[in-house]
Amino acid sequence: MKNCPFCKINQSEIVLFTTKYFVFMSAKTKITPHHHLLISKDHIKSEIDLTEKIWKDYQYASKLAWNIMKKLSQQEPLIFINPSQMQSVGHFHKHYVDGIFGIHGVANALRSSLV
Repeated sequence: MKNCPFCKINQSEIVLFTTKYFVFMSAKTKITPHHHLLISKDHIKSEIDLTEKIWKDYQYASKLAWNIMKKLSQQEPLIFINPSQMQSVGHFHKHYVDGIFGIHGVANALRSSLV
């Protein structure tokens, strides 16, 4: 899509890895020190729109992202996907953040990063 920032990822972004269909990169607006995004290379609206072919790559990329996050933060990451109607960018992406807080901590982190 023309105005989608995820469709225009460039070399200045901090990309940790790419697969055939996904990019794992550092989030621009972080809610924790190790906040990264797994983003589909194609403009897909939500996880349910992934084809079977893309789904296999998604599983591989998700596991690789989890392992990288565990190494970076020395703990299992918190992983979440905002519902499409609440995404700041209407392009499928999954958040990986330091697993340092429970659900109330996520709400507080999101509130403070959006202010």
